[in-house]
Amino acid sequence: MFWFLTIFFFVFGLILFLPIRLELDSTVGLYRVSWVGIFACWLVPNELERWRIFLRVFLWKKELTFTSKPKVESRKKDVKPVVKKRNRAMSFHRMWRMLKYGIRAIKLDWLQINWDTDDFVLNAWLYPLFHAMNGHRRRLQINFMGDQQFVLKLHTNLGLLTWAMMRVFITSKS
Repeated sequence: MFWFLTIFFFVFGLILFLPIRLELDSTVGLYRVSWVGIFACWLVPNELERWRIFLRVFLWKKELTFTSKPKVESRKKDVKPVVKKRNRAMSFHRMWRMLKYGIRAIKLDWLQINWDTDDFVLNAWLYPLFHAMNGHRRRLQINFMGDQQFVLKLHTNLGLLTWAMMRVFITSKS
């Protein structure tokens, strides 16, 4: 029984603290979401206007290809109107706190923006603003060459997200 509990808490702790990563990189055309060691999904664009989607769950891998063909409209069936049930929504204050704590649980690894607006005057106005916003984990640039690049790398873990939601729903009213 002791070994079972030890293994259970080890696996549970591992699941809570394994990093969840988001990578968006337009320079190499990589768009990836992964829960390290458990799940990964990434999109790679083709020259033929197709998206190749790769899925990985543990050791199982699958590749899917989608095209950007327009959908053919099918014949519509007669549908009876559905009576809407009244939903009990959360208060605005609780939703705002959930958004605030959820964003705080996500950590920025790297942000790089190299942008050209194709307007020399706007580029000249944005250049000092972007230069002033540079920091340790972000590099913002305005260029006059027509390049447009975007790189974003974020990480979090399930434990931080769970803690953020618990702070919203389990709080004292003081």
